[in-house]
Amino acid sequence: MHPDRKTPEKIDRWLFFIIFTLIGTLIAGSIFAFYQRQYRDFQDRVALEGQLILENQERLVNLRFDSIAADTSYLTGFHCLEIAEATGDYSGVEKDFLSFSAAKKDFDQMRFIDNSGMEIVRVNSRNGITEAVPRDELQNKSNRYYVIEGMKLSQGEIYVSPLDLNIEKGEVENPRIPMIRFVSPVYVNQERVGLIVINYRASQMLESLESFGTQTQGRFLLLNREGYYLASPDDEEEWGFMYPDGKLKRYSLTDPENWKPIYSNETYLHESTDGIILSRIIRPLSRIGNDEYYWYAVNIIPKRQMTENTRSLVLQLFLLGAFLFILSAAPAWGLSKVFIRRRRLKRELYYSANYDELTSLPNRHLFNDRLEQALYHTKRYNHKGVLFFLDLDGFKSVNDRYGHERGDELLKLVGKR
Repeated sequence: MHPDRKTPEKIDRWLFFIIFTLIGTLIAGSIFAFYQRQYRDFQDRVALEGQLILENQERLVNLRFDSIAADTSYLTGFHCLEIAEATGDYSGVEKDFLSFSAAKKDFDQMRFIDNSGMEIVRVNSRNGITEAVPRDELQNKSNRYYVIEGMKLSQGEIYVSPLDLNIEKGEVENPRIPMIRFVSPVYVNQERVGLIVINYRASQMLESLESFGTQTQGRFLLLNREGYYLASPDDEEEWGFMYPDGKLKRYSLTDPENWKPIYSNETYLHESTDGIILSRIIRPLSRIGNDEYYWYAVNIIPKRQMTENTRSLVLQLFLLGAFLFILSAAPAWGLSKVFIRRRRLKRELYYSANYDELTSLPNRHLFNDRLEQALYHTKRYNHKGVLFFLDLDGFKSVNDRYGHERGDELLKLVGKR
């Protein structure tokens, strides 16, 4: 029997389904590739913004330290100090300190300490109130580390203490007050007469750093050189080195894998499946030649946060994909029809060239081709072949007697048998 000249509807449906699936896969793949590129661009943009924020944080700290260092140097040259040393009357120094401290909202204390470590003038500024401490309440600070370090300085030099918490009467003050002390010697007639000590209240600076850090919607950390938290979204993590039970509250112990490159590099950028980690070493005293005083500013942006920020893009791409997928049904159906029509035409051409139109039996061309193949196989493999020949005798009389239509029906019946 020759091949069927008609393509079943089942084949039409399967071909449409295959083409529709291929187009849908192409659409989904293209949208996914576009999303991956957009997400990568977004990730790079977040990393760049994070680096710029770290640079701004460093600039903020440097400007603040430069300003306080300049104030400290300025105070060591107060003319009233020379007069006070000559007369023993420090009321003028106290008055000038009160005015200066009132203008500087984040100076917690201003002090003049003599060579023995005794406070001679002390002005406190808390909660908008600036006041001088009575002489009978002044204390000897000779055993405090910042006084000891200050006594080692030459004229014009400045000592800056580590950032820590203020201590009163041997205990960490509550609420916590982050403090940095700026110390510089006072010289009169080429002789050191004491120290200027400024207690800088660093709360506002830390809040500004944290405000900058949250612009990336990540987690901002400020770490000291030992890996302790100076600023963190979790208050319980901060200032571990100030408490006996806080020695384990260190980023260097929490995330040692990232701490090592953070510790070793001026800047650090790491992108992983968990998100982005950026860091920068802040050296606030580099302009006065002290590169050993530094902190680590770290910004951690979790992938979950970046995924939330791209949620609207995902929704838009999903809706676009669904629309294109539905829209692709029409071209898929059209393509399937084209393929079916082309296949049907090829089958019809093959049929016309090799089969008799009336009886559906092989014509002379196909018969000769198959006969040649059979003869070739009998010769090659030394087989015997048999040719059956069937002829209809007296067929002309059937046409003459019953008509050509009846004759054609007879030929079709014989062809089927």
